[in-house]
Amino acid sequence: MTKQVSEKRYEELIQLQIKNGVGYSEHIKGSRKTLYVFGKPVCSVLIGGSYLDIGLLSDAQFNSFIGVFKKTLYGTLLKNPDLMIKEVNFSGTARGKNRALFNQLPVDSYYWNIDLSSAYWQVGHRLGYISDNFYKKYINADEYKVVKRLCFSFLARSNYKKYFFQNEEKTIRCDNSVDKRVYDNVRNELYKIILGALDVAGDQYIDYNIDAISVTKYAHQKIINYFKENNLEFKMNPVFKVSENQYNLKNKVRKF
Repeated sequence: MTKQVSEKRYEELIQLQIKNGVGYSEHIKGSRKTLYVFGKPVCSVLIGGSYLDIGLLSDAQFNSFIGVFKKTLYGTLLKNPDLMIKEVNFSGTARGKNRALFNQLPVDSYYWNIDLSSAYWQVGHRLGYISDNFYKKYINADEYKVVKRLCFSFLARSNYKKYFFQNEEKTIRCDNSVDKRVYDNVRNELYKIILGALDVAGDQYIDYNIDAISVTKYAHQKIINYFKENNLEFKMNPVFKVSENQYNLKNKVRKF
């Protein structure tokens, strides 16, 4: 793996190439820039000093999983070309809050948050992007929870290379339209699933986002039934209203 350096050191190496009249290139993929000199990678830097939380995995485990995911995804797309043009559309809002109902709840009362387990992983399999064997191997592997989400979000990252030589600059962009479509389809399918849960909950919903919905104790069984009918795995989390504008979810106090 290319050595990662600070932004200051990265810029110093850029200036050194310019001073020596040496052409160089930069590969920008997502939040990482990699410096190439004479066609070989020299170092990389995270743009803006961003940090990627990969959970409990080591860097080697993380990179290995991403590599296997991409390889199996492209293999699936080649075998099923219709998946390359598949388009899942969604119109609506990705998240929302029912402030009026939350305000009516007494302090110290509780309601339920019901969230999809490994939501991206489940929906990726549901849409045909993940094989049965690959899906089953990791669906219950909690240590891979973060990377199972990131492997899809990485598909939407920008990917291009900039070439610099004698005050001239040229940019070549990688066509990642198929990758981005996969990512968009998974997100849109998730939106549609939660929107369906919202319809089931009716006026008993308290809030929702891309992979979870919170409802009163009078509606939680309806949501459980809905997810079960759609063969979706989920987790139930009690939520406690601790003040007029705060609640406690998974032992963390948050503002509503």
